[in-house]
Amino acid sequence: MTEKDKKRITKALGIPEPDRKKEFTEEFARRSEGMQKKPIKPIIMRITAAAAMLAVCIGALTLFPKHKTDFGGDDDIEVIETTTDHSVDGAIVPHTTSPVNTEGGVTVTTAAMTSGKTGTAVTTAQNGTTKAPASQRTTAAKTTESRSESRTTTAEHHEAETTTAEPIVQDPPVTAAPPRDLTVSPDVTYTVRDNTITEEELLTGKGSDGIGAPPKGDGDPPISPNDQKIQHMFDISYAVILAKVDKMVYTSIDRQAVTAEDITVEAVYGGSLNTGDRLTVFLRGGYMPAEEYMKYNRRAHIDNAEDYSVYISAGCRMAQEEGESYIFFVSDDDSGLPDGAFSPAEDGYCSVFIKRNGKYISLAGEELSFTEEQLARLQG
Repeated sequence: MTEKDKKRITKALGIPEPDRKKEFTEEFARRSEGMQKKPIKPIIMRITAAAAMLAVCIGALTLFPKHKTDFGGDDDIEVIETTTDHSVDGAIVPHTTSPVNTEGGVTVTTAAMTSGKTGTAVTTAQNGTTKAPASQRTTAAKTTESRSESRTTTAEHHEAETTTAEPIVQDPPVTAAPPRDLTVSPDVTYTVRDNTITEEELLTGKGSDGIGAPPKGDGDPPISPNDQKIQHMFDISYAVILAKVDKMVYTSIDRQAVTAEDITVEAVYGGSLNTGDRLTVFLRGGYMPAEEYMKYNRRAHIDNAEDYSVYISAGCRMAQEEGESYIFFVSDDDSGLPDGAFSPAEDGYCSVFIKRNGKYISLAGEELSFTEEQLARLQG
């Protein structure tokens, strides 16, 4: 207890009784000791908190970038500042560093002009989804001009001329249509027997010597071509073709002899067929067994009919042969014929032509013929 405290107590209470002085002193000292003790723990906590806050502030300051340029874009922007020595008197030639491979990124190079011999090139790389590896990143570098000579260079700006290449228009390649097999097979076929006889010989009884056959000559003497007839046949034809006879099959339809010819198209002068197409043309006439012919012609009679074949010319004056080429005027009218079969545009063999002596003559006779020039005019 200090003297000041004693004086204040004495002044306020007076001097205690002698017998209670000791008790009063002990009680006063005990209470005074409790009042004089100050708490130490709150002070230590405050000091520790202040030190921790200071450490956090210092750490945050050290993490902030010192040279951060804000370009107003994304945070993923890398700025490279390079001072080049290629500028002279205000003309700057930007220096290109190693390319940064970015996917969907944008690279912008800006050259800052100076009045001296140095320039600053700022390259801003805005990366996309893929950044360049660390080995390709370029750090800031500054160089100084070491040359002492002075010269003036005028930088010229050359505009690149843009030339738009005209597209090359190419005609599509002409591809030939693939050949089609349009042939058909008759229901009944006949073989030609060793002994043959013509229908005329059988009916008149003349020349029944078993050697009946269509004539092999050049036909009747020529008569002037009938241009109107040829033009009419060309107009009504489904197609006008040059074709080779591959096979000839003899049959009958409605008790009439018919020849089914499988042909291959070699050239097309009109119509919708293609070169290489194979088709079957049915022509009236041909061979049939003598006994079959005699069933439908009671006037006809021949002994040993099973040994003969009867030839029905149906107007054909020159026999056709397999392997030969002819010009056919064909129709797609297959009335009374197997489905898909073709028939002559005009009835009979007048629609089939063979080339003789520089012109095409009808198998029905030379009175119907045309030349190559006439055929070209028909096509035009």
